[in-house]
Amino acid sequence: MRWVGWICILVMMFLVAPVLGNAAEKVTAKGVAFYEPGQEALARERALEQAKRQALEQAIGVKIHSDSVVKNYQTVRDEIISHSQGYLKKVNILEEGTTSYGAFQVTIEAEIETTALAGDIDLFHRMFMLQKNPRIMTCLAPKLPDGLRPLALNARNTLNDLLLKNGFVVLAPDTLQSDHGVALIAELVLDKSSTTSTYQDVTMQVNEVQVSVQVKRAGDETVLATSSARKTLPGDNRLAALDKGVKHCVLTLWKDLRRKLTKVWHREVTSVRTLTVEINNVKDFKMATGLGDRFKAGLSSVRAVTLLTMKKNTALYSIKYAGYPETFAAELGLAYFKAQYADVSIVSIKDNAIVLTNKTQ
Repeated sequence: MRWVGWICILVMMFLVAPVLGNAAEKVTAKGVAFYEPGQEALARERALEQAKRQALEQAIGVKIHSDSVVKNYQTVRDEIISHSQGYLKKVNILEEGTTSYGAFQVTIEAEIETTALAGDIDLFHRMFMLQKNPRIMTCLAPKLPDGLRPLALNARNTLNDLLLKNGFVVLAPDTLQSDHGVALIAELVLDKSSTTSTYQDVTMQVNEVQVSVQVKRAGDETVLATSSARKTLPGDNRLAALDKGVKHCVLTLWKDLRRKLTKVWHREVTSVRTLTVEINNVKDFKMATGLGDRFKAGLSSVRAVTLLTMKKNTALYSIKYAGYPETFAAELGLAYFKAQYADVSIVSIKDNAIVLTNKTQ
């Protein structure tokens, strides 16, 4: 089935998704809030919230180890802190009261779901890296004549080297099918010609080669950008001249192609698209509207949710989402979302159509 590849990728991302309740860690933290006379109750509330954030930040600092995650520390931290209730299992107030300097201080002992926290930190990091590092699969044009394939393969190898040296993620053709929708395709088109001319009794062979790279969206094969270059080289050794010309073309078009790849990737991963989401096991209209509200409240990239139909325990939604369908599905697996908003599992994904099963009571 076409959606099997999608599920494989998401399973890899969900390997870190925790089972709630597997492990908890006790952390002691303090919160302080200054107040004006008569506002002690409000200050107590602020101090308690600060203590909860401090407890969670301590746990986050312990769980972030790898250098790559540290580079995204601030972004990951902000996402975790904004959903703190999804990780705090129990909070006991050890001490509270006013201080001599006009502040309310609260000391707490918090139980934090460390398995859930570690899993979400890793999953957030994976999603950020997906957005940051363009994923490219290079391939040859399907109708390329057999006689041009050796030259085209050399061009592809040169392009792959440039992509890797410049921080792009290069995917092997057998690891990503075009219907995954999680990468760009760089398709090489090559054309050549050799002509012989005579000038003052001197015969010369002129070899011309053109290399074009079409950047396509995986899934629907839409051409998003094109870069090309042409090179003319004299020489009787036609194959050697053409091979040299192909490499020259790739190096010449690279600067323009790199700029376009980066621009297109950023646009693709942040653009708002319409997802059609079907959720099974929804008992009534009230639950259907509630799930829609939870998606909008719990997923920061959801711009709008519209309930289209509700019949036979199946709700159909139109969801405006800023990002790839893969990222949307990955967010559904975050522990905080499952604990605080909705517990759903993926049935299938095909392009922008997603089918889920509801487990929320």
